[in-house]
Amino acid sequence: QDTAACSKDCNTALDLLSKGKPKSDSSACALANILHPTPCTKRKWQVILLCRRSAAKQLSNDLRGALADLELAKGITSNDDDVAVKSIAKDIDDLKAKLNSIETQDTK
Repeated sequence: QDTAACSKDCNTALDLLSKGKPKSDSSACALANILHPTPCTKRKWQVILLCRRSAAKQLSNDLRGALADLELAKGITSNDDDVAVKSIAKDIDDLKAKLNSIETQDTK
């Protein structure tokens, strides 16, 4: 479980997705020249990457960073009826409860 490498890979992929379609053929990234996802596919990939990065952050005990990634992922999803939205919302609630528990223990 190399959480740092997982987070780095997710950051790289999210960065590539945010750059969009290259303006010329001289792009340094061959993958960016090949992949031009539709907006719907792009959102789906962003949500998946944010959830994976959140999981890596949780494993490395960066719970606040993990929560921030889940909240970003929830904000990207477009349909309240989507199973992913409900699952992410549950994960957010669980992580908030875990953070509250830790903060309560720290104040004692």
